[in-house]
Amino acid sequence: MKPALLNPTYIRRDKRGDFFEMLNGSNWENLSYGKMKKGAVIGNHYHKKTYVFFFILSGSATVVTLNVKTSAGDSFTLSDNEGIWFEPYVTHAVVFKKESMFLMGKSIAYDKDNPDTYEYMVVEGK
Repeated sequence: MKPALLNPTYIRRDKRGDFFEMLNGSNWENLSYGKMKKGAVIGNHYHKKTYVFFFILSGSATVVTLNVKTSAGDSFTLSDNEGIWFEPYVTHAVVFKKESMFLMGKSIAYDKDNPDTYEYMVVEGK
């Protein structure tokens, strides 16, 4: 089951530069960003309540998903300015194909005492 690829809802390009609006009308309790090295793997888990927005700012990564309830899965590549939603119960692993910058939003704030993160290996490495 491939999550829907997200495209900008609004783009403005002018002499100042480029502006991309990706989400409109969403509520986020956690916003993270990072720079990952080629070959790095993140994820290999799912959430029962949390929705995740994952977006490649620059670079590329292979994303592997598996719905733990239905066993439906998929593998696909994200590149510059592409993003996806991870819904609850969808295990996700991201393998960076080259050095990449990413942005990630979560619908529920991370709580170390109740993280809503359940390990489920779909890609070796981490």
